[in-house]
Amino acid sequence: MEVVKKVYEYKPLVENGAIRLILLEPSSDPTAGLKCSLLHTTLAELDEEVLYHYCALSYVWGNIKDTVPISVDEKELHIGTNLASALRHIRHSTIPCYLWADAICINQKDDSERSDQVAQMGEVYRAARHTILWLGEASMQTDEILSFIQEAKKQVQAWKELGSLQAAGTETLKSKDEKVPDEEVEASNDGLDINSLKALLDRPWFTRVWIYQELILSTDPWIQCGKIRVRWEEVSKVIGYYNELVPGKRTPGQQFQRFLTMQKARKDFHTRTSQMDRSSMLLQTLAARRGLGVFDPRDMIFAHLGIMENSYLDATLDEWDLLSADYGKNCSTLYFHVAKYLSERIGIFELLSHIETTSDCDQRYLDTPSWVPNW
Repeated sequence: MEVVKKVYEYKPLVENGAIRLILLEPSSDPTAGLKCSLLHTTLAELDEEVLYHYCALSYVWGNIKDTVPISVDEKELHIGTNLASALRHIRHSTIPCYLWADAICINQKDDSERSDQVAQMGEVYRAARHTILWLGEASMQTDEILSFIQEAKKQVQAWKELGSLQAAGTETLKSKDEKVPDEEVEASNDGLDINSLKALLDRPWFTRVWIYQELILSTDPWIQCGKIRVRWEEVSKVIGYYNELVPGKRTPGQQFQRFLTMQKARKDFHTRTSQMDRSSMLLQTLAARRGLGVFDPRDMIFAHLGIMENSYLDATLDEWDLLSADYGKNCSTLYFHVAKYLSERIGIFELLSHIETTSDCDQRYLDTPSWVPNW
């Protein structure tokens, strides 16, 4: 007779800055069921922790009705199949690992907790040692391009080591007058298949609304398909190499431009080269990410607030508090508050240029004024 596990019940988060972390049990069997525990801690405690670190997970939820059970503290919790696949590929064969994933670490049935946790998600991704950008199961094309990027990095390292040996006067198999190539042009173009690169960038992850904030705020993001994992910056170098340094070739397609835009936003954020105030940055971000996939239309606003906090000074404005993550607020009210805030800071005419051009009444909220954009 099959034993039915009890359903996992969340314990409330009560401390300031409280979060949950997943302690994922190891397994050498990729088909084995997922077992984990949930640990309560705070962002302040993690900031002072030196013995262990956690990895944040950025992924596509997929069909919210397509779920599988996992074991959490020996009880049953249902999660999306894409997240389950990510955890199976990420878990170590022998070592437990600490992870953060929103669908598990946040009680999705508690709107109050959800609002509080979403408000501090920016800090969660900033505090993580690494972030894994889970693009999904591997394909022949993704294996090909990610393996190529891994080999290109090894090539770069080999040339650097050779250069160090030559500078020290050490005998090597290479000629002493052989030049160490520039880091940006190490990778031989022979292995760079544009179709494999396009297949990677066409993954749904790149069009998910929440990933924009998760990528930009992450300290060290890694792209992963199946079992192969490479740093975001290494992928960026390959795309930049193809886009700028290969004579007679240009990167085609919207997916390449989308990646380059995301990389520029990430670089600007971490180098603080952008001098935009909070309102201008919000409008630019909403315009750039408009119409991308999201289950809850309120998340078009909430998913980008973390990029603005503590980065673009406009902090004296009381209006900003009206945009805070609050799932008790309906979408019409939220979009009205966004429009009011932007019109007062940037101007009504600039805002009107973002009104959708559609005659389909179902595509906007009928209880908002006509000058309020439907993001």
